Amino acid sequence: MGEWRYNNGILKHKRYALDNNQDLSDIRANGIIFYSIIFIGDMAITSGSDGYLYVWKEGTLAKRQNAHPGHAVLSLYTAPNSKIFASGGTNGRVVIWKIWSSLIIQHQG
Repeated sequence: MGEWRYNNGILKHKRYALDNNQDLSDIRANGIIFYSIIFIGDMAITSGSDGYLYVWKEGTLAKRQNAHPGHAVLSLYTAPNSKIFASGGTNGRVVIWKIWSSLIIQHQG
């Protein structure tokens, strides 16, 4: 188990043991938690606890997209060599996205 966090312009991963008893509210208070990451070409896409998707290129934030307003985005999925991906949020929705577009191709939920 782990988290991705963006703080002071740096994207970091912190790994937790399954038996870790650390209070997660302390972690959330320090910024956005990134629950999932996928790679498409030379880009990384992370899913945020704030309901946004973050697209990273060469270590820099290239785009921020409100994907599941007011709900954490817990999962991301893409197939190899694909230009589309799916996001799943705590609002029960699954959204299919086209890279570099705000276009929602299809949503369920």
